[in-house]
Amino acid sequence: MISDVTLSALANWLGSLTMVLIVVYHLITVNAKRTASPQSAAKIAGTRS
Repeated sequence: MISDVTLSALANWLGSLTMVLIVVYHLITVNAKRTASPQSAAKIAGTRS
């Protein structure tokens, strides 16, 4: 059986990993919009060029 200490350590580790992955995901998506060409950036933003 899993102990309370092990369960709380696992929950803390998984929560921290989730937050790091969310930040990395947002950094990737923001940089993808910045490095895209102006025409494709307009498509991403939903405006017409």
